[in-house]
Amino acid sequence: MQLLQQTAPGELERQWVEEYGTVTRISSFAGQPAFLVSDPRALQYVMNEKVDKFPKGKDIDVFGMALIGQGLTVVSGQAHLRQRRILTPAFSTSMTRAWAELFQDHGEKMVGKIKTQIEEDSSIDILKWTTKLALDALGLSLFRHHFGAIDGADVPITREIQNALHVAATETGIFDLMVAMLAIHLPKSAAKWLAQAPTAASRALNKYRRFSYKFAAEVMKAALNNPKNEQKDDVVGLLTSSSHAVDKEQRLQMDEVLAQMSTFLLAGQETTASSQAVLAYMIATHPADQQRLRAEVQAMYAKKPLNEPLAPADYDKLPFLNAVIKENLRLYTTVHTMTRQVVANEIIPVAYPVTLEDGSKTSTIPVKKGDRLLLSLQTYNRLPSVWGEDAAEWNPNRFLDGRPIDSNIGLFGNVMTFSSGVRGCLGWKFAIIELQVTTALLVKNFELSAIPTERMKLLTSNFFLIPGVEGKEEEGSQVRLRCKTID
Repeated sequence: MQLLQQTAPGELERQWVEEYGTVTRISSFAGQPAFLVSDPRALQYVMNEKVDKFPKGKDIDVFGMALIGQGLTVVSGQAHLRQRRILTPAFSTSMTRAWAELFQDHGEKMVGKIKTQIEEDSSIDILKWTTKLALDALGLSLFRHHFGAIDGADVPITREIQNALHVAATETGIFDLMVAMLAIHLPKSAAKWLAQAPTAASRALNKYRRFSYKFAAEVMKAALNNPKNEQKDDVVGLLTSSSHAVDKEQRLQMDEVLAQMSTFLLAGQETTASSQAVLAYMIATHPADQQRLRAEVQAMYAKKPLNEPLAPADYDKLPFLNAVIKENLRLYTTVHTMTRQVVANEIIPVAYPVTLEDGSKTSTIPVKKGDRLLLSLQTYNRLPSVWGEDAAEWNPNRFLDGRPIDSNIGLFGNVMTFSSGVRGCLGWKFAIIELQVTTALLVKNFELSAIPTERMKLLTSNFFLIPGVEGKEEEGSQVRLRCKTID
C-alpha cells in the first residue's frame, strides 16, 4: 500500500535501495512476502534467464484483462509466444523507412498547426500535440486508418484512453487492490468475474476496452473485405491472415485479434506521446542542451538536398539526439513497475550485496513458491551504482563521455523502459523512430522554453508515467511550455 499511496512516484523505492540494497523484502496483501527488485543481475535472471520460473503476476492480469483483454501484454506462456511470433514481422527493421516517412509527414503537419496556434499565445500543451501525432501515425502505420487528429477531428477513443489511465492510476482504491491480490489465489474465471466489480477504476478500464474493441471490429471488418490485406506484413495484414489461419499455431481467435488492436492503441499512443512531451519539457528546461541539439540536427539537414527528409540512418548518426532520448527514457520510465510470481523455490543472484536483517551482506536472495516480485524498472534506471552519483539528474552526456555503465540489460541503451527478454516491448523500434523524428522537428522549428509559473510534475501513478502541472493536478495530464518559431 505504501508504494501505491506515495505522492512522489519512485521516492520510497529510492529510500529503500539506499538503506537495504537493490533487493528489498516487503509485505504485500495480508502479509504475503514480496520483493522489490531493481538489481541488474537479478532483473537479468528473472526476465531473461529463468523466464518460466517467474511468470507475470496474476494480480496485474486482472487489470489487464479489464483494460485490453487477451492481448500480447496480458497473456502468458504459449499464448504469449504464439501471439508474439505472429506479430513480430510487423515490427521488423525493414519497416523503419516507411515509419520515418510517415512520422515526418505528420510531424511537419503538427509543426504547422503549432505555428498557427502560437501566433495568438506562445504557451501550449505539447502533450496535446504529441498525442494527436502519435494517434495519426499509429492509425495509418498499423491500422491503415485515418484518425485526422492533427487536423482537428474529434477522436473519442483518445479521451477514453486518457480517462482510463488517469482513473486507474489515481483512483485505484483498497477494494481494487484486494481484488488484484485475491486473483493470485483464485481460478482465472473467478478473477475475471471480480474484475467487473463496480469501482471507478474497473468502470474506466472496461469502458476503454468496449470503445477500443468497437473501433477494432470496424477496422477488421474493412480489412477482411479486402483479400489484398493478407499479403501485407503490417499489423492489420497479419491479424487478418491469422484470424482464419488453418494452423492453430498461426491462428488468433477474434477476441485475441481485437485485444491486439486495443493493446497497440494504448501502448502506441499514450506512452509514446507522454514520453515525447516530457522530452520536449526537458529540452525546454535545459537551454544549453537544446542549442547543442538544434545545431546537430541543422547540420544534418544541411547535408541533404533541399526539402529532403532525414532517413533512419541519418537519425542514427546524430549522437546527441540519441543521447537525450536515452536520458529521457532513463529518467522517466513509462511503465515503472512490473510484477512476477515465483512458482518454485529459487535462488536469485544479485550484482550488488544486499543487507539482511542481522546487518550481514549477501549476494544471493532465496525466494519461495508463492512470493511476489515487484520489478522496479524506474528504480533500476536511476541506480547510482549503475549510472553514477548523478543518476537522479538530467545528464545526456553520460551516454557520450565514455563512462563505464555497470549493466548490460534492456533493449535500448541499457535502460529498462522497454523492459527486457521475451516480454520486452515489441514496438520499441517504432517508438524510438517516432521520438527521433519528432524531437528533431521540434528543435529545428521552435525555440522551446519553460513557463516560469508552471512546473511539470509526475502525477501519483500506480503503474504509468502521467505528467501534469504542479498545483493543477486536478486538470489531469498535460505538459505546458512556450514555443517560439525559428525563422
